[in-house]
Amino acid sequence: MRHFISIRGYNDGVLAAKCDSVTVGNPTHIGIEKTGGKAGTGFDDVEILSVFIADAEGNICPNYDRTIELKVEGAQLIAVDNADVLAHKTSHKSAVFNTYQGRMTAYIRRTSATGKVTVTATDCSSAAALKGTATF
Repeated sequence: MRHFISIRGYNDGVLAAKCDSVTVGNPTHIGIEKTGGKAGTGFDDVEILSVFIADAEGNICPNYDRTIELKVEGAQLIAVDNADVLAHKTSHKSAVFNTYQGRMTAYIRRTSATGKVTVTATDCSSAAALKGTATF
């Protein structure tokens, strides 16, 4: 069950601040979005992808950390990271990496100046494997 909370702060009867929050549902898929970088095949041409565990409505599930395997077609996986300071024991060049607070970041470089890139993310850590695919 999802819950919505809305907090309002008033100063002499006038709305001074507000904050709305919704709890997330159970994870249903892995989301993949391009969040930055530059498309191309040169050394400095790196695209940044956000990979995240999401519920049915696309909300990020920060309490669901999973081991994710990335498969990339049309590009080279350069590195992955998850902002966890304790993740130094895993290679940042591995196609298999853990999410931290439901997220990880992938860095890719295209292998051709033309054509599409397809990224598939698969949950390796549970029987009810989550999956996500995106094409750029």
